[in-house]
Amino acid sequence: MGRMKNISRLSALSVAVFLAACGDEDKAAKAESPLPLPTGKSGPIENISKEERLKAEDLKPVKDAVDKEIARFDIEVRGAFEEERFAKLDLLARELRDSKALFPDGSWKLDHFYGALNHRSEWTDEAFIADWNRFVKWIDTTPDSKTARIGLASCFLAYARMGRGRGTEEEVTAREKALYLERLGMAYDVLMGAKMLPDPDPCWHEVMAHVAIGQRWSPEKFDELIKEGLDMEPTFWPLTVSRALSLLPTALGKEGDWQAYAEKESHRRGGLGDEGYARIVCRMMFHYADVFRDGHASWPKTRDGLEILRTKYPDAMDFVNYTARMACMGRDRELAQEMFAQMGDQYSTTVWRNPENLVHLRNWAETGKW
Repeated sequence: MGRMKNISRLSALSVAVFLAACGDEDKAAKAESPLPLPTGKSGPIENISKEERLKAEDLKPVKDAVDKEIARFDIEVRGAFEEERFAKLDLLARELRDSKALFPDGSWKLDHFYGALNHRSEWTDEAFIADWNRFVKWIDTTPDSKTARIGLASCFLAYARMGRGRGTEEEVTAREKALYLERLGMAYDVLMGAKMLPDPDPCWHEVMAHVAIGQRWSPEKFDELIKEGLDMEPTFWPLTVSRALSLLPTALGKEGDWQAYAEKESHRRGGLGDEGYARIVCRMMFHYADVFRDGHASWPKTRDGLEILRTKYPDAMDFVNYTARMACMGRDRELAQEMFAQMGDQYSTTVWRNPENLVHLRNWAETGKW
């Protein structure tokens, strides 16, 4: 009964904040991360020629079988949420926690489950309010559902990111910062209310880790959170990636912090070793023009981790694409040539957001000239 009263108080507060937030800010703004991208050095792709841009038009963006399987899963989960089939969602989440099921690229189905709950078609105040109402109805229907509360906290976290926008710390307005912190606080309150409920869930720690970045937790408190999550699920790599992101200089760290953490994580007993290191670097690649030159990651260690990933998950073509791109950054022409040959004229939009970069790097692999 006390738990229901707490959720009711939170509900009343939440809707007031949601409605008050419907102001003049850009309602269509979408921020995938609270971390602004560093502006670092330009990489070896700054001299892309006209011919390379034209060749890029002949490339074919593709989704491999793994991406399609994940997309179907996401559609089914989001559909069940919109149809308010809450019992089905609770059962599925419990099955995924118990089985620790992975997709054929090694990503956790449980992690995708929570992501799918938040795959709304629009990022507007109205869309978030509609989802908030669904989550509250779910909680009212199943008061002990930790799944519903983690989903609601993820919703508040996404809404906080939208309120903040993607500007640097200097560019964010006082209103945007206030919205961000208030909504983060809502996510924190929901997570703390869910912590002692049944069904231990590593995604609780992952969502809280992103809250911790925004609330600027101390290193000691943050490390305690990560340790608790990894003690529960030692191979839950989304949590180690989140911790590495928190250590970027644009977040809570300083130069060299995330690199030291990734190295230490690769030696953690029960962890994923070089595979875990490579997964961190794959994510960090998007924060640097050259993650090895500018980010000082280890190419030999990343190369070994990518080899593990390609061997364990042969149907996930993203790892071939990642290897091709990072082999160029690591100045490993032989491996780059091998990966580009496997890719042919197809490429993953996850890895190559600008196909002309692919053409330029492929030319380097063939000629040795930038």
